[in-house]
Amino acid sequence: MSQLDFRFEFGSTYSYLAAMRVESLAEAERVAIVWRPFLLGPIFREQGWDDSKLAPAQKRRLVRLIAKGPIAYGYRTDIWACDRVRRLIWREFRVRYHRDHVGRVLHQLGLSPQKPERRALERNEGRIKRWRRKCWPREKETQRAGGRTSSSSTSRGSSGSRCFAEPGLRAERDLGSPTATATIASPGYR
Repeated sequence: MSQLDFRFEFGSTYSYLAAMRVESLAEAERVAIVWRPFLLGPIFREQGWDDSKLAPAQKRRLVRLIAKGPIAYGYRTDIWACDRVRRLIWREFRVRYHRDHVGRVLHQLGLSPQKPERRALERNEGRIKRWRRKCWPREKETQRAGGRTSSSSTSRGSSGSRCFAEPGLRAERDLGSPTATATIASPGYR
């Protein structure tokens, strides 16, 4: 009985179709099948092929586009999150990537994705700077002196209600009671 060496690549849809038919054909011809699986990926890499959807020239251009920064593309912050890079790749090259795969592409290019820092839209940087300058030194002194050390905002030892140096904010010193809690006047909420 003669034999047939059937070589097939595991990930190929064409190999699958052939493998589904080879047994019946070999049986009809009375030929024994010797299954010979292989992988094309290592062969392609050895030959210098890249399995990326982007050509090498496109990858070099992508690095230049990313260097311009997200603000140049209409984003409000200067952070290249994977989803933004994915959209940039689609807009410039019409190549689709899943946002989870974009991180791998960036690492291949020697870059890393950045995760956006979530901040409230109502965030007031001026108030934060004033609080850090006026109140934070007092808070640190209180903690060093062995005073209030609880990290719970509901505990009496909490330092959360110690100092508010802004109009519309009241703390225990304004209320005259050491157990009073601070009230924060938020615009639009009463």
